Amino acid sequence: MALGCAERCALFTQRHQSALNFALLVVGYILYLLIGAGIFSAIELPYEQELRLELEAARRDFLSNNTCVSDARLEELLVRALVASNYGVSVLGNDTKHNWDFVSSLFFTSTVLTTTGYGHTVPLSDEGKAFCIFYSLCGIPVTLFFLSVVVQRIMVLVSRRPVAYFHRRWAVSKSKLAAVHATCLGVVMALLLLIIPAWIFSSLEKDWDFLESLYFCFISLTTIGLGDYVPGETHSREDIQHPQLYRLAITIYLLLGLVCVLVVLETCCELPQMKRLRQRFYRETVRELDSETTNIIDRDHMSDQLTDPSDQMHHHPPVIPSVSQQAASLRQDRSTPYTPVSGPACNGNTAIMPSTKKTLHFTSSALATSASVGLLGFCMSTHWAKTTVICASGESSFFNGSATLNLDLFAGVLERSFCPFFLPEARFQVIPTLANIGGVNIVLHALAVLLLVLCLLFSALSILISLYNSVSNPYETYMGPIGIYVCSSLSACLSFLVLILFVVNVQATDLTEKLVKNLANELEVKVRDESSQMQFGYYLVIPYTVLSLVAILLIYLYDHAAYTQRKEQQRPTEDAPKEIMMY
Repeated sequence: MALGCAERCALFTQRHQSALNFALLVVGYILYLLIGAGIFSAIELPYEQELRLELEAARRDFLSNNTCVSDARLEELLVRALVASNYGVSVLGNDTKHNWDFVSSLFFTSTVLTTTGYGHTVPLSDEGKAFCIFYSLCGIPVTLFFLSVVVQRIMVLVSRRPVAYFHRRWAVSKSKLAAVHATCLGVVMALLLLIIPAWIFSSLEKDWDFLESLYFCFISLTTIGLGDYVPGETHSREDIQHPQLYRLAITIYLLLGLVCVLVVLETCCELPQMKRLRQRFYRETVRELDSETTNIIDRDHMSDQLTDPSDQMHHHPPVIPSVSQQAASLRQDRSTPYTPVSGPACNGNTAIMPSTKKTLHFTSSALATSASVGLLGFCMSTHWAKTTVICASGESSFFNGSATLNLDLFAGVLERSFCPFFLPEARFQVIPTLANIGGVNIVLHALAVLLLVLCLLFSALSILISLYNSVSNPYETYMGPIGIYVCSSLSACLSFLVLILFVVNVQATDLTEKLVKNLANELEVKVRDESSQMQFGYYLVIPYTVLSLVAILLIYLYDHAAYTQRKEQQRPTEDAPKEIMMY
């Protein structure tokens, strides 16, 4: 009886496999939503309560200092100000910008049609709201159609043709080649659309650090558009010399960036692995195909399996190689000793494929370098140094105040404690402030930042070369292990040099004293008893250096093992007696 029940359960599972997979997918997605909600609540709720208490304290302080203002009148003013702010109109006295000039309206239409919707500017009139409905009703489908056409044309150039070309040239399995290509494309797009633009925004928007700029780029290009960060809408907008041109450039960046993101997503969706994964959730639709189409799909899967090196142990019937595959086999590295093969190994598809051990080593090297890039990108947005000084006025010798300077690579915060010469908290951009001060400090700091950017570039190049070597054998060129050695070594050396330059700039020069005096509200100030400590961002450069060396070690271990194996193959001939050699 129990056996019959088990058989019925197994039969039911087999018949409804796709439905069960879909049910598990729905349950997993709901759990993902619940876990995300719990994490966000745990992180953000304390900050919300703290901000609410600060606002209540500021309100009570204002009413106590201005007894002529009643609580009801202040409440009415705050409500009107918040309503106006929700419509994009500020009540600040120095705010003279317009939200509905032509360039700002163009930026608004781009956010509407791409469904980004920051919410920083909304229609004020009923006519504008009605027109927005009809404009979006027609424009959003047209925009989706336009983006799909553009993406498909770009896909042919950057995805389909390169994969087909290298598949014919290298005789590599198309599924593996497509996966490597999608990974490389994602890394390049992340560098061009997220890392570099975030760095530019952190320099232009003085109220943003690197993490906030990266957050804006990601939220915008994924069309989430929360609206908490909008370029040109911060308090530093008066420092932008050409706001209209700046807004137009942002509009172009968002449109081009959205197209590139869609290209990456479409490339990932067209992967054979993704297609097979999707088929698990609607298997019934595949069975309803006609027999000829089903046979074509089955032959495609069989061809992918034949080109997979992991299936070499299976005895497939021999396949006649094509002309391109035979030509590819002739372009092998001639330094490799000849070893006769038979059976399936004679196929041109497997003649130049790297071994599983090589693929594992080079893929591990790429993963280690990718982790180092993530560490370096994070450390560039966090605190690097913290310095505490004791201060006094220029005419007094009584040091009765202190100030703490938190220094990042791009932004800094000066917090005072009982020091009358500073604001309670002064935020500043490090590079422009040091440029105004001049001297050796700006040279050392700019050199450290430049070296870190070079580290990112060399690490990205090392990742590309590692992935390239995991599917091919480009030895004796700089696209082989030599390129990885060069790029990773340069990354490790430059990062170590950054550690030296930064600590020298902070502790061996008068950097802190110059910054403190520059931020002292144009008053003469004396400082002494500096105590500097390196912070988390500075120490994160060390694991970046270590991971770069680990990437080199992984490639060296594989190279050493391959060299030892070649020597072992040559040793029987070298150690043979001369009589046998002559014979």
